[in-house]
Amino acid sequence: VLALLEGWGVWVRAAGNAAEAGELAREAVLAGRPPHALLTDHWLAAGEDSGHVVAAVQRHAPKVRVAVVSGGAMPEQVSALTQADAAFMRKPLRAHVLHEWLAQCLRGAEARA
Repeated sequence: VLALLEGWGVWVRAAGNAAEAGELAREAVLAGRPPHALLTDHWLAAGEDSGHVVAAVQRHAPKVRVAVVSGGAMPEQVSALTQADAAFMRKPLRAHVLHEWLAQCLRGAEARA
């Protein structure tokens, strides 16, 4: 996914866990480049899930748009994510779905600027 995003000209920062994601968001905000979009898997290592990543990033970038990708999230988890205004994308991730979501994020960011 990183190569795909970079191929589209997207400025990407990858994190291995929620703490790293929060730190990257903090650094981006301080540099005047707040993240417009957050793409995360639902199930992560060390007992973390997408909720941990979203909370860490939103502490620094509360308006970031969120998409969660998973091949195994339960219906109640998907419902909770969408109620929290996060997009949910099933694996395997389709490039055109991701591209359209990113385009919506960027249109929203331009409207807020």
